[in-house]
Amino acid sequence: MANYRTCEGKPANAQKFKKPNRYAKWAIKVLDSNLCLDVPAFGGHGTTVQLYECNGQSNQNWYYDDKKRLHPMHAPHLCLDNAGMYAMVWNCHDGNNQKWKF
Repeated sequence: MANYRTCEGKPANAQKFKKPNRYAKWAIKVLDSNLCLDVPAFGGHGTTVQLYECNGQSNQNWYYDDKKRLHPMHAPHLCLDNAGMYAMVWNCHDGNNQKWKF
């Protein structure tokens, strides 16, 4: 599961990610590791995301839209959602809990 934490993690790169290009397919990868943001088992609405070994599958590829939302490539109608303690994929809407800043 991908948990939220304050930005004070150790090692220093544990909470740093590569910046995406809009509408380009890319992985959200922890720097200096082989861990990517992953939607387990190509899950749908309500699936909690996790960090998992990068493998290039569509459940680890994302795109960033003009509304600052992240969409998994395997299910582009879904968005990465701040669900409180965990991040999950959820039906897209215009709420701030689906807007991400890089």
